[in-house]
Amino acid sequence: MKDTTTDQIYGHYIPCSHLAILVTMAELSGIAMQPLLKKQSLNLETINTPGARIPASQYGEVLLAIDALTNEDDFWFRFGQQLDFPAFDVLGQVMLCCDSLHQAVHLLAQYYPLLSCGSELRCVDQENSVSLYIYRQGDVDSRASLIRSELLVGVIFKGILESLADEGEKIHFEFDYRKPKYSALYYQYLNKNCIFSAPQSRLVIPMEYLQRPGLRPNAVMLKILLKQCDQLLEPLQQHQSICAQVRTAIAAIPDNYPTAEQVAEKQD
Repeated sequence: MKDTTTDQIYGHYIPCSHLAILVTMAELSGIAMQPLLKKQSLNLETINTPGARIPASQYGEVLLAIDALTNEDDFWFRFGQQLDFPAFDVLGQVMLCCDSLHQAVHLLAQYYPLLSCGSELRCVDQENSVSLYIYRQGDVDSRASLIRSELLVGVIFKGILESLADEGEKIHFEFDYRKPKYSALYYQYLNKNCIFSAPQSRLVIPMEYLQRPGLRPNAVMLKILLKQCDQLLEPLQQHQSICAQVRTAIAAIPDNYPTAEQVAEKQD
């Protein structure tokens, strides 16, 4: 569990509110969570403590343990639907206070390291759309990577839908892994515009959507929240590993990957 010691980096932890929601959902699906939590030295009292956080690596182990016990292919899509933006702590509040969906998507990408040390988002404006690129560590075809992808895309899509009048039918989804056997669920929980084995995972959001107003625009509160995000992000960036810096350099220019020499120069 997270405490306030200085050697713990904010972005390496996940809000325990996520785990509390997951435990409830898993138990409703017939999964006995008490033994699973005990193996991770966790209990219901601690994960329901306001403000508590769990190491991202430990959270990932819980996800995989539950995945091994469920036979519901749509489990992670359904879990993602339970995680609205308020569940994402200060960054979730930022998303709600933006004056437009366009601003919200850009700020989500900028401050996403506060929520994940296993994925990175990059937002690129194009003529008639914005591409939100998703970069994940490790084997993109691994089960752990697919779970993270389905959760992340599901949560982002759900958040976008709250600002739209339609069902987000003009958003396009590209995934950098092979089509899973249950690919029909992607079309069910996202939309028909899903392709697999793409060069890079991304959401392509049309500008007509991005011009939609935010959910609770509040410029004063947004300024305060962004200052808090900057304060939280600074120590995380200072502790960023060489590997993470290399990933960032490669991810910075989608579809135009730098050479090894160019990346090395940036790390000097």
